[in-house]
Amino acid sequence: MKKIFYFATLAFLAMGMVACDKDNDEPNPDPNPGPNPGGGDGVELVTGDYEVSMYTDAEGTASEDLMLKVSGQNGAYTLENLFNIGGISLICTYSATDGTLTTDGSFEVSGQTSQVFGYYWGLENSQTGEVSQAFAILSFIDPQASAVADPMIIYTNKETGELAEFGSNLMLLLAPASLQNNQLVVDEDNAQIAGVIVTGMPLSRVSATTSLSSVLRAPMTIAPVAPVKVNR
Repeated sequence: MKKIFYFATLAFLAMGMVACDKDNDEPNPDPNPGPNPGGGDGVELVTGDYEVSMYTDAEGTASEDLMLKVSGQNGAYTLENLFNIGGISLICTYSATDGTLTTDGSFEVSGQTSQVFGYYWGLENSQTGEVSQAFAILSFIDPQASAVADPMIIYTNKETGELAEFGSNLMLLLAPASLQNNQLVVDEDNAQIAGVIVTGMPLSRVSATTSLSSVLRAPMTIAPVAPVKVNR
């Protein structure tokens, strides 16, 4: 699939932008920065609302802030509102030893566990119930690979247990779609990149006054129909 290879280049360039931004910021207080800055034994994950930016154009020059919500306890957690899409509560596991919050893209829908990474799902108009668009979330760690469903990794701060930065690249695709005989039909040839989160993109915890419930726009909502696998 050409768009995946196109995005691989974009993600590689965007990671360079994140790195340059970090070079111009305050020095990293972590004395041991690296691909896994994460938490030590016994550090609990800090749940709540977090803010992260995503790129919204192919050049990586425009961005938009997103609000994510993390809930749970005792190593079992959920992450909601990825790319501002409602109806997806990603099942996550947290390792205090590794300092990582990880998901393979599994979530509960219609009483069953399904996979969001690497599939097109229909988007439903909350007022009319019409499906005219589909989305796909691609997750990959290596920007030069053709993977579309690698686990999504978020590293935590080893001192506080708060989410710190993404360890995976993510892309949101939007494509024209329709329902035919209650089956999702996706015009994948006309899919467009609508959002990009890259490795190293930082997250910040937000206060209760700017929480997800107080600032969130009406999200896109997943339609209860079978998904279509992304064509590589």
